[in-house]
Amino acid sequence: MKSNELKAEMARQGVTSEEMAKNLNISRSSFSRKMNGSADFKLKEVVKISSILNLNKTHQQIIFLDSEAS
Repeated sequence: MKSNELKAEMARQGVTSEEMAKNLNISRSSFSRKMNGSADFKLKEVVKISSILNLNKTHQQIIFLDSEAS
């Protein structure tokens, strides 16, 4: 996952980590671990993030599926 791309998109849309964690029904620390690569996002979380940020398929792939590390 390219966390830098996700962080940039969140910033562009004015969504904070706290807001994202709340929308995902996880703690802020869990969200932080997922953002820094210590834990993986669940599929339902990826779907929810994509919905919140209105990500198209291409952007979803860039952020979540490309194998290049961030």
